[in-house]
Amino acid sequence: MKQNEFWESNYIEKQTMWGFEPADSAIAAKDFFIKEKIADILIPGIGYGRNARIFLNNGIYCYALIHLLNKHERKKFIKDCYAQLKPNGWMIFSTISKNDSLYGKGKPLSKNRFLMTSGAKLFFYDSESIKQEFREYGLMDFSEMDEPVKFLENKSPLRFTVVKCQRR
Repeated sequence: MKQNEFWESNYIEKQTMWGFEPADSAIAAKDFFIKEKIADILIPGIGYGRNARIFLNNGIYCYALIHLLNKHERKKFIKDCYAQLKPNGWMIFSTISKNDSLYGKGKPLSKNRFLMTSGAKLFFYDSESIKQEFREYGLMDFSEMDEPVKFLENKSPLRFTVVKCQRR
């Protein structure tokens, strides 16, 4: 199954991809932006908006998008997001971790990147790849969290890495 067929068939079947509740990492990003008094927010890959409704303040929040890109696309995306930031602005990326149970499943495409049986191409981040890809873009912090799949009952949470960068 090709990647675009995967997304279309899932959306047709469920009428949403991930349900309507915001992701836990989106809630954590919102709380962080409020604490930092950020007023404008860019949300790449907004989809149908489940993670956008909770933001009333500022920064860039990117949920579950960057790991779908190849190395060249990820570099350009991070650079383009960083260029949108004002001084002291923040960007937060929630992405799948190498510590997730899906890691290593599917056909290997490159280091830490696999073609899943669904047709999705996933890059799994670890601390080395986070430092390598985000270092020159104000990397401040990263941590892992379990991201519940709220729209499916009895589904194990995904292991995500939340990456925080600030423009100085």
